[in-house]
Amino acid sequence: MSAKNTHGKGGSAVSASKESLSFAYISALLAKLSLNHNKPEIDDQSVDVTVYGRKFDGAWKEPQLQLQLKCTNKKNCFDKNSNEIIIDLTNKNYEDLRATSPIPKILVVHHAPDEQSDWVKENTYSIELMNMSYWYILRGFPKVDGKKRIRIPLAQRLDSESLLKMLEDTSHFRLINNLELNNVK
Repeated sequence: MSAKNTHGKGGSAVSASKESLSFAYISALLAKLSLNHNKPEIDDQSVDVTVYGRKFDGAWKEPQLQLQLKCTNKKNCFDKNSNEIIIDLTNKNYEDLRATSPIPKILVVHHAPDEQSDWVKENTYSIELMNMSYWYILRGFPKVDGKKRIRIPLAQRLDSESLLKMLEDTSHFRLINNLELNNVK
């Protein structure tokens, strides 16, 4: 996608379309797992969607997760040597996500193909959302001045299994932890 192309075929900003793609990915997982969600009318706490579980077997029967959704289609966002996806966060998002909260706050980064026309594959029988989302917990990370570059292990794919495990951990009051720590530069 060229730098000049800031709007899609329908006229909306590509940045708004990226937000829609991220939410479509999450929505598909929620539908598969029969989970509920809520989108705040005002996003002033770096929460784009709250996921709700029901009838879990832990002490908290209705666990919740708060997700901050990001989407990138940058080609250079992967570090192939360390198997990580790299994203820069605003200071506000970083500070909101690292704050201690009774409901886990999770950064979710969706990687989309470079060309917007490749984001969704369609055929007679199905549609397929292209590429993958990854998750990361910033709870308890140190205050960082300047640019917040987050490095997320590619092993932290957000899929139905990882989403369900996070809700199960929350139901049992277990902390959700990253596979790697201190990935902020």
